[in-house]
Amino acid sequence: MTGRWRRQDVDNAIRCQHATDPVLRPHCTVTTTAGIGPIPLGSSCHSRSSVGRGQPSVALPTGPTIDLLAWIHSCRHAAEQAEQAELAAITRARQNGTS
Repeated sequence: MTGRWRRQDVDNAIRCQHATDPVLRPHCTVTTTAGIGPIPLGSSCHSRSSVGRGQPSVALPTGPTIDLLAWIHSCRHAAEQAEQAELAAITRARQNGTS
């Protein structure tokens, strides 16, 4: 583990692998507390998940919690950018007669 990777864990909050699936993981704590290989898991998901069974988990240093409102904002921004890119692609397709 390099110093840069470890510092990222300390300085930036990392989302749990299951944070984006609230239907299947309603008790997910969102913020990662352990890693199984490259897979980040929060405390609730780590105890319930079958991911990485048989592999040792690594406790990650305590870092900041996920700012849920900032996450919403970044998702909304990404969706707006994707919509703009889609509209640009549609316009170019129409201009080239391929729509």
